[in-house]
Amino acid sequence: MGLVIGIDGGATKTICLLMDESGRVVGRGESGPSNFVAVGNEAACRSIRTAVAEASSLLGSVEVDAVCIGLAGSSRLGHIERGKLHRELVSTVRLKGIQLRERCRIKVCTDYEIAFAGMCRKEGIVAIAGTGSVVYGVNRHGRTLRVGGWGHLLGDEGGAYGIAQCAIRSALRAVDGRSGKTSLIEYAVRHFGLERLEDIVGEVRRCGSSISRLASFAPLVDRAAVEGDWVAISIIIDAAREIASGVAVIIGELFSGEERVDVAAYGGVFHGSAFMFSSFKDEVAGKAPVAEVILSDHEPAYGACLHALDLLNLG
Repeated sequence: MGLVIGIDGGATKTICLLMDESGRVVGRGESGPSNFVAVGNEAACRSIRTAVAEASSLLGSVEVDAVCIGLAGSSRLGHIERGKLHRELVSTVRLKGIQLRERCRIKVCTDYEIAFAGMCRKEGIVAIAGTGSVVYGVNRHGRTLRVGGWGHLLGDEGGAYGIAQCAIRSALRAVDGRSGKTSLIEYAVRHFGLERLEDIVGEVRRCGSSISRLASFAPLVDRAAVEGDWVAISIIIDAAREIASGVAVIIGELFSGEERVDVAAYGGVFHGSAFMFSSFKDEVAGKAPVAEVILSDHEPAYGACLHALDLLNLG
């Protein structure tokens, strides 16, 4: 049975799907982070290898015709770095039971490109709010534009890491007495297993480069917002506004002011937070009334599989 492999490699988790040529998903695997910018090439390849092995574990021996790997952060690579990573990834997917056919095509691209492929449209916009954030659009003429996606140190406003960081800063301001009380203090103490919030400094140091550890606090910020905490509400609304501003920029650059534009929301922040998604819809409606915001039906790895099928059609 000829199959294609689609992989979504993010800062928190890696998803691998196996799909046959009819578009049917026949295997799924999940593992840890594979954003190589955050965890390094060795750890990223290990996560990808684990996800591929899990996805193929029930299928026995399979033959693969094409592979598409969408990696967060790959757009920031130079030509030489991209080539080196491509070679490492090719060896990574050569696992026991998986045979890459002689003319197997392998493509490494960005997380937002596979998300766009999952829209199953030739034009539109994807807004991703996972651990990080990015907005990407394609118009009817094939012109593309990306806004954001600068990583957790320089950007990614609206992603889980950015939301969590803002929340912890706000909680510390409240502890100092520089702002009003907030339930985020109690939530942070419980979530990180602290005796008092002041101990968060040591916890952050212990986390080191573990972006996902800090980002895991974001769902509790949303919960606090739903419960009426005004500090949390303002953080979520600001996050939604940041991503919506990216949508507005892309609409202004790529689309006319009259045509309807589909905007697909991807990522755990949108899917795990009704308040964040509704705030995002409101912000987009205020900035770009022509946009129609939808919650994506497919995970980005599905788009990676469709990308892989397209590689087959290229001959």
